[in-house]
Amino acid sequence: LIKSSKDNLVPKARLYRALGVSLCKTPPPANIRLSLLNEIWKTATKVQDIKLYLEVSQVFVEYIAQNFSERELNIFLKDVIKHVKKNKEVPFEQLHHYLEGMVQKIIHNSKDLFKIVAMANFLPIVDFLSKQDKVKVSKALLSKFVNLQKSTADPVIIHTLFDLARNIHDSIDELTY
Repeated sequence: LIKSSKDNLVPKARLYRALGVSLCKTPPPANIRLSLLNEIWKTATKVQDIKLYLEVSQVFVEYIAQNFSERELNIFLKDVIKHVKKNKEVPFEQLHHYLEGMVQKIIHNSKDLFKIVAMANFLPIVDFLSKQDKVKVSKALLSKFVNLQKSTADPVIIHTLFDLARNIHDSIDELTY
């Protein structure tokens, strides 16, 4: 219905965003979720305005984190990285809010944080963030790890946890209490 709409009063990207919000609240049956996502994303990935693209992505990252595996999430994040790197019109600082929101939604909805952190395209998204946003994300990730009360011997996970802790440590100055 959205795809065939000829009305230009509201950008199609905003309509897809609204659809994504509804899908997050009430997911469709499991047997059509992936085909629905693929159909929507064929159109959404063509959005030229990076801010509109990230608005849609911010909603659909939550939908994907809630309903799919880390594989689909990783593929989705790869598309986000491609769009952010391709962007030349909007100053990068104006995109941090969208990216930080995406990362927070992934953290909040993740089923297995160890797999999320080990994904090839998760940490590059975190690297796009400003120093302040990295600190927020680092706090959220470390809090989530502490609440898991699981241990790991995986050197990649351990290194990542140390990097997150270092981000927080480096943000502390004489005015922090």
